[in-house]
Amino acid sequence: MRKIGLAPDGKGGLQLTEFPSAAKVIALEGAKAEQLAHWGSHDADLGHAQCYLDALQKAEEQIVKEALFHSAIVRFCRCFAQGVRARLREDEVYEDQVHGAFEAFQYFDDLRNKYIAHDVSPYAQCVPHAIVNKSEASRKIESVGCMSMLSYTVNDGDIDNLARLIKVAREWIHRRFDSLADEMQAELEVLSHEELLKRNALQINVPTPAQVSSAKRQRRS
Repeated sequence: MRKIGLAPDGKGGLQLTEFPSAAKVIALEGAKAEQLAHWGSHDADLGHAQCYLDALQKAEEQIVKEALFHSAIVRFCRCFAQGVRARLREDEVYEDQVHGAFEAFQYFDDLRNKYIAHDVSPYAQCVPHAIVNKSEASRKIESVGCMSMLSYTVNDGDIDNLARLIKVAREWIHRRFDSLADEMQAELEVLSHEELLKRNALQINVPTPAQVSSAKRQRRS
């Protein structure tokens, strides 16, 4: 899978850190370009998920391990969720995998939906209680409160399962991304140099806090 290295140019823009013979980086549009962007976004999420698992292996505090594990699950699961991207389909990505891949996927999807993102499962409980004093105490009830329980979910087996699901999904994406990129490159190659240089230059806009509720301009599929 091809990724371009960019660095600040000192003028508020970006410049290539490789490809010394390049004259211009042009933006690509259309359905194929959008699909390429969707796969690239999914791969970035899956790459972050794997980085969280790598950092988890070095963490010492249980709460830090749990936070990294949950972050990895969220990044992984959103690749398969409905949104502005063309989502990955688990029945396609894992159709050639050994028995157990779908069960592992469903476990992480449920963990994300019913415990990490929403309080649905019994993994999180808060039970009201009252402490009753002995008969000789000045009052019958000492205290009314709640007893909270949050289950830790991280364990070596689940870390390995999630890492395998991430690896398979990235390999699935890379094959299709590279194939589509080759096809698009061949289509551009037949255009004249002048036609290519007239295309709009690539622009990357840094989002602001005011845009946090705005949707990206990508097709829903």
